[in-house]
Amino acid sequence: MHLADRLDGEPLSLEHGAPFRLVVPDLYAYKSVKHVSTIRLRRDFRRGLADRQTLAHPRGRVALEERGRGLPGPIYRVIYRALIPATLWYYRRFTTRAAERE
Repeated sequence: MHLADRLDGEPLSLEHGAPFRLVVPDLYAYKSVKHVSTIRLRRDFRRGLADRQTLAHPRGRVALEERGRGLPGPIYRVIYRALIPATLWYYRRFTTRAAERE
């Protein structure tokens, strides 16, 4: 883990988690920290609410493709790739309608 205060040599912007952002390079972004408001040191570990209520993998390590519980990592890759065309179609439809309303 790294506690960053700069991005590409420049101070972090609010959009990037200023004044500090905790970076966890080995985890998928959905498992990483977005903003730091408090740092507490603990002796025990408590699973977060999202981990308790979803099928998210408890660690989410990129190298091992830990994306969810129940299915092997490579299966998620196949599923996600199959969803790309539908996702792009929906995105284009949504942005076109939003632009028409303006």
